[in-house]
Amino acid sequence: VVRVAAELSRGFHVTKYAVLVENFFIPFTVLILFILFYLFNKQFDSVVYAFIFAHLLAVPLILKILGKQLQRNMGPAWSKKLFIKGCMEGALKGDRALVSYSLPLFLTGITGLLINSTDILLLGHFVVMDQVGIYGAALTLAALFSSVLIMSVNSIFAPMVASQHGRKNMDNIAHLY
Repeated sequence: VVRVAAELSRGFHVTKYAVLVENFFIPFTVLILFILFYLFNKQFDSVVYAFIFAHLLAVPLILKILGKQLQRNMGPAWSKKLFIKGCMEGALKGDRALVSYSLPLFLTGITGLLINSTDILLLGHFVVMDQVGIYGAALTLAALFSSVLIMSVNSIFAPMVASQHGRKNMDNIAHLY
């Protein structure tokens, strides 16, 4: 829900709200909640609970932001009830073209997740869990530092390309690419 709402928010050519929620609010909340949960129960699964609760807290935040963007851009024609009704009708309708387009992307995403997790799964089989945890933390930090630039570029690039595509301006898309 957070990801979908963040992408919808980016569709209004404003990336700051999605970045604030996905790249600042959620990681900061995970860190704070992990520290609090760990102080109270001294269990390693505190990180799982922190992750879940941070995302649950982020859902109403990004939906409130998205609602304000919709209201600002659509004016009096926008209503929360009509928006929710339209989303539900679209979801229940099960548009065949959307499903046939999305299913391969879903399978590709799951496959990518498995491929990216294979090293940790294999390492977990051969070494002690403490070492897997250290490796996982180091890998996450290395990925964070290496992906900051690409994430910032991608969060701006997609709405620009979508805008140019909507205007049928393929020359600008080629230039952007």
